[in-house]
Amino acid sequence: MMAYVAENQPPALPPGQPSGPDDPTPPRGLERLDRVVDAEEYVRFQEFQRFQEYQRYVESQGPGQPATRVEEHLVEVRQQLARIERVTNPPTWQKVLRNKWLHRALWLVVLVVLATWGVPRLIHHYVGGDQPQNGASLHPGTVQGSGKLYDNPEDAVAEFYHVIMGGPPNNANACQVLTPTAQRQWSQLMGVTDCPAGVRKVYGELTAAQKDAYSNVQVPPAPRTGPGRAQVSSCSIDLESGAPRLGLFQLTQDTQQEWQVTGVQPDPNPCPPPPTTASAPPT
Repeated sequence: MMAYVAENQPPALPPGQPSGPDDPTPPRGLERLDRVVDAEEYVRFQEFQRFQEYQRYVESQGPGQPATRVEEHLVEVRQQLARIERVTNPPTWQKVLRNKWLHRALWLVVLVVLATWGVPRLIHHYVGGDQPQNGASLHPGTVQGSGKLYDNPEDAVAEFYHVIMGGPPNNANACQVLTPTAQRQWSQLMGVTDCPAGVRKVYGELTAAQKDAYSNVQVPPAPRTGPGRAQVSSCSIDLESGAPRLGLFQLTQDTQQEWQVTGVQPDPNPCPPPPTTASAPPT
């Protein structure tokens, strides 16, 4: 009996050899490999499951619909990303226009312009007031290609006298009051080659009292000689101290209701006496 058992037992394995298939203990060194293989197979199994779910979703939606919906969704996503990009990263010109410091600088420029030019001009035009000693800034006018424009004929003639009184080099700006045609006519009247030469000639002959008379010149209302036309004679201006008179000015009104000196002719010499008002008959 003991011999039978010994004959039916498997031979002993040499040390270090792997166990047989009936041995439940895995060989040493294979435990980690089994775990890796199982993890990779499980991932592939999960991917296969998701693929099967997607196939069932496609079959449930009908032919052609999933692709169309995916494309529509992608278009919406792209549009949303574009809107976000425009808001978070606008172009350079929009960044410049949105700059608060630029807005403040522009408002400051507007306020400075109104304070230095607009408000005084409106006050003088509608309210009036005392005339300053330096008449060169009394009637600024608007520079145009053919000369300066004024709200009324009297301002144009008054500035011509005022600016000449101011002295060089600024008095050369008096020629801007006249159109090119009026400049040539006035130069001939003064016996010089051009308008700036006439200004220098007149200024060089003025005494201190005559400069003061030019500074405080008052031009009476100009008579209208026709539609959009007026005339100012220097004889009608009360010039003290024998200050020279600068001619008979013809003015024209443009389509914007502004006036400009368009011609200069010689005044009568001597000037006619001022008209006298008839006294009322005794009652």
